[in-house]
Amino acid sequence: RFTADAVGGSQGTVAENVIVSGLLDRFSYSVGQFHFDSDGIRANNDIGQNIYDVFVQGAVTATTSAQAEVRHAASEHGDRRLLFDPGTFGSDQRSTFDTTSVRVGGRHTLGPGAVVIGYYAYHDFESDFRTSSVFHALQDERAGFAEIRYIREATFLNVTAGAGHYRGERGETLTIESEQLPSATFPVRHTNGYVYADFKPVTP
Repeated sequence: RFTADAVGGSQGTVAENVIVSGLLDRFSYSVGQFHFDSDGIRANNDIGQNIYDVFVQGAVTATTSAQAEVRHAASEHGDRRLLFDPGTFGSDQRSTFDTTSVRVGGRHTLGPGAVVIGYYAYHDFESDFRTSSVFHALQDERAGFAEIRYIREATFLNVTAGAGHYRGERGETLTIESEQLPSATFPVRHTNGYVYADFKPVTP
């Protein structure tokens, strides 16, 4: 299946979206792309965006299914603020963002009323913000998160148990006029676990 649409307007505004999707036996897929451009309503008010996405999922066996997605987004724009005084804006302010993410997951049925679900996501983010030669900030983040969950449904008792772990690193480099400050890196770690249940004293 192929789907496409586009729109255009004043101030150099153009947007278009294209999606190709389909079914192959027990598997389905979707590939998409989105683009947007606009000059804005004044000087340095422009913006450009691009998004690409690939998604697949399917039944590997009668009891196991899986899915995966890869997504990339990039944008660049000037000063998008709309202040009370229309003449107050950063004529040389520029920002760029670039993000790539990967997501995979699966579901396996152990037996009647018993399911295991697993999930992993990773993203790579970079940003660049500058105002001519006065201020320049570079930021980046790379992180991954994994989680596994067990679900058990019985006649009188439902139980859910799981655990997850997040591991990432953030970095920042600042330059003020011609002086570059020491780069800073911030590691981020988080682990969680949970178990909860609900009891049904009366069955329908």
